[in-house]
Amino acid sequence: MNPKNIFTYLSSFFIDKTVFSISSEHNSELKVVLSNGKYLLNSGLANYSFGNLHTVFQNAFSKTNLSQQKIDNALILGFGAGSVASILRNELKMNCKIIGVEIDEEVIHIAKKYFELDKISDLEIVFDDAQHFLESTNEKFDLIVIDLFQGIEIPEKFYSLFFLNLIKKVANADVSIYFNCVVDNYQHQKKFVQLKQDFIQTFSQQETLQYFDSNKILHYRGKAES
Repeated sequence: MNPKNIFTYLSSFFIDKTVFSISSEHNSELKVVLSNGKYLLNSGLANYSFGNLHTVFQNAFSKTNLSQQKIDNALILGFGAGSVASILRNELKMNCKIIGVEIDEEVIHIAKKYFELDKISDLEIVFDDAQHFLESTNEKFDLIVIDLFQGIEIPEKFYSLFFLNLIKKVANADVSIYFNCVVDNYQHQKKFVQLKQDFIQTFSQQETLQYFDSNKILHYRGKAES
């Protein structure tokens, strides 16, 4: 590491350092930030990977005992730079096949350069819209993680009963589903209440996990009704 990089690394423990930024077709701003000696991927005001989002899923998986479940096939909708895949493979030591659906190819380029994405084994990245992927796949999954954001907003179509029924279509019997939402204003709260009702209608039950005041995850474990 040259002196400039050493200085950047050490100073990141006092103030976050942006080391790379770019815009893409799907994100007006993508930033790789060095914070406390670790890289994060942010978009505008939102953390996309390896920051608060990483902690949210660590806590959610721990609270719901995901490590004790038999997971052969995992689906991550909104793959980002690989936070969830890293938790599954490197922290929970799961050997499952992972399919990550990510619409923004620039995000994956960043993940390979800064977040060692190529070191995650048995991982398939699909560049596609999440809804289109669900409509076209014939695969079934034991774990489905939904983390579909543009900034801090979830695109409207992912709040729909139609989308939830597509999730149900690809769910195995003993499935675990995690749907991550940000609820930090009235409009978000209104949408979340409706989503929660639709989630119960689709899967018969749910529990709400909450972290950092604004992050709420709808969780379902069990047999999706046929």
